[in-house]
Amino acid sequence: MDTLQQIFEKEIMGQFTFPVVGAKLIKRQLEKKGVFLNKNQVGKLEKKFQAISGDTLSFDFDLDDAQNKILGNSDGEKVEIDIGDPDQELDEIYQEFVANLKDSIPEIVNEMALPILSDLRKKRSCNA
Repeated sequence: MDTLQQIFEKEIMGQFTFPVVGAKLIKRQLEKKGVFLNKNQVGKLEKKFQAISGDTLSFDFDLDDAQNKILGNSDGEKVEIDIGDPDQELDEIYQEFVANLKDSIPEIVNEMALPILSDLRKKRSCNA
């Protein structure tokens, strides 16, 4: 059971790192404007957050033509993102995580079934 607990804790910790939360905050604000980022774009955002040094949160990011059109931007024009109430935004991200986690538990258990079974078999053969 330690293995399942470790995977669970790793998943939780991974979802609340600065780069992941930062990318989610920007993704949510863009979605409010009608722009939906794909997984690749979210991954690039996370990498941008990993590379941030200092207090500046300004970086270049490529939106596709359709996304720029929705925002009413010409190519190369800067997009300003207002996070609004950070506490509320973070709470919503947390609530979303909890909802997704509930849906993911069967998948997590299925992924863990073979390693747990293997561990039980090793323990059984050592005790035999």
